[in-house]
Amino acid sequence: MKDMADPPAGDYTPDELRLIECVARGGHCVLPPGEDAELPVIRGAVIAALLLGEVPGYPPTPRGVRLEGAKIVGEIDLDFAYARHDRDGPLPFLRLIGCVLTDQLNLNQSTIAGLSLAGSTLSGLSGIDTRIERNLSLYKARVGVEERSSRTAIDLSGARIGGDLFAEEAHVTGRFVLRGAKMSQLALSGAQLVADGACLSITEAEITGSIEMGHPFHATGLIDAFGVRVGGSWVLGGELKSAGKLALKGACARVGGNLGLVDVTVEGRVDFLGATVSGGFLLVGNRFDEGFNGLSVVLDDADLGIVMEVSRNTALDGDARPAGRFSLVAARTRLLDDDPWTAWPEAGRLDLTGFTYETLKAHGAANSDAKRRLDWLRLQHGKSPKAKDFSPQPYEQLAKVLRAGGHSADADRVAIEKRRMRARCKADGFWSRLVSRFMDVTSRYGYSPARALAWTTSYALAGGLILTVALHLGLVLFVPVDGPAVDTQYIWRPEAPAIVPAALRERLPGARLARASEGCPAVVTPLYAVDLIIPVLDLGQESACRLETRGALGGGVQAGRVLYQILGAILTAVLITTLTGVLKKD
Repeated sequence: MKDMADPPAGDYTPDELRLIECVARGGHCVLPPGEDAELPVIRGAVIAALLLGEVPGYPPTPRGVRLEGAKIVGEIDLDFAYARHDRDGPLPFLRLIGCVLTDQLNLNQSTIAGLSLAGSTLSGLSGIDTRIERNLSLYKARVGVEERSSRTAIDLSGARIGGDLFAEEAHVTGRFVLRGAKMSQLALSGAQLVADGACLSITEAEITGSIEMGHPFHATGLIDAFGVRVGGSWVLGGELKSAGKLALKGACARVGGNLGLVDVTVEGRVDFLGATVSGGFLLVGNRFDEGFNGLSVVLDDADLGIVMEVSRNTALDGDARPAGRFSLVAARTRLLDDDPWTAWPEAGRLDLTGFTYETLKAHGAANSDAKRRLDWLRLQHGKSPKAKDFSPQPYEQLAKVLRAGGHSADADRVAIEKRRMRARCKADGFWSRLVSRFMDVTSRYGYSPARALAWTTSYALAGGLILTVALHLGLVLFVPVDGPAVDTQYIWRPEAPAIVPAALRERLPGARLARASEGCPAVVTPLYAVDLIIPVLDLGQESACRLETRGALGGGVQAGRVLYQILGAILTAVLITTLTGVLKKD
């Protein structure tokens, strides 16, 4: 072991000699401050020489260089260190705690046991394809130059970190690049990342553990996480600021735990297009602006795991629903746990086309609360919905889930609303919409047998009343189908039909309706009206008596009879198909 009586050869300052001696002892070097409390100055080349074994008589020790509270001038150049010096193992640890580095630290394509820059300030760190066998610490470090936010401050593209990357409460000005890197955990809670363009790039990176971006994490610029692979969870909290642009690009991300945003202020768009989540997806307590091109959240074609929780999202001022649109086209989850009234954006700003789920859970309401769910589906449409805005699938999906849960009545309401919204959006032509309106009024599209029966019964009673009045006024007359006409006094006492009990027939009033010298005694006008509209049912009226007309209005009366028969046959068909369930189709 060397001491100061036998200094190393070379031109070293007293502080550098103290550092060399301290490193040789394997100690933690804290140099005394200079005049006016100035930091002691160490050249970057000296630190590099110590790690590389280039200080004569002072081979590197396993503990490496541990220096605190110094000013390091000039680059620390360790590029290609492992290959260049043909070492049997990695470079020893480098720990620079609370130091000020005037230039960049270079570790490109090097292998080092571990690196800590906790609390230090430096202009940049370059470690492309470097290998750090244990942890990399940037805890409370300040990296980059304020006026050069468009440059790369940290470049660890392709790096292999055997442990974790700790950057909690770090302040990075410029691009922080981890493209294709691999590590156990990425800890960025409380960090502040500021850059023109992408402030953090973890494209195609592999994090076997979790990504921690807890509150008050702050990012000004894009977080580019395209294709990132995360073995654990990735939950953000804090601020994402990239107004009018992409704020978070997580397309094709693969997350083994939970993924989401909790209590985040978002200025810009969050994009998880095609992401895959094994745990759950969280979108809770966030504040959104108009996003990028009007889109705030994109979850298209994303597999959102076992549960998707959405609640308490607002606009930036916190007083309204989120601004911007949410797109869930072809997204999927097993359980949707949301508050339909406080989680989603304003009407006309939600796209649920192709969104599928197996179970519903609503905050503060029963799962089968169809009113809430229909209000949720209506968020897809603005005040004046257009045909291009209508998709039947979200309604069919909701009806399917409700019906599978045993809530058939609520499922029917959803199926009815689907057809009503289709007509409102004018997705079909005029005549199709007219038929749709008719089916809604008469049978709720086949989902209300009581309504269909009421309409058919009322129509038949109205027909019987009209026939009775027409007979009394002499506008129509009835003659036998077979045999001569006879003098007939028509009364409202249905004596002919055997279906009316005798006791009831005796109690019916015998009001005189009309008298005809040529008539058909078998006719009972209400039953005749029913016989006209139900062709498959023979009540013995049309087969016994024929309806004829006289006078100037005869042609109109016959035309009315034909129209009455056609409409009645349609109502009868609606009743039959409703009772048999043929019209039901979610």
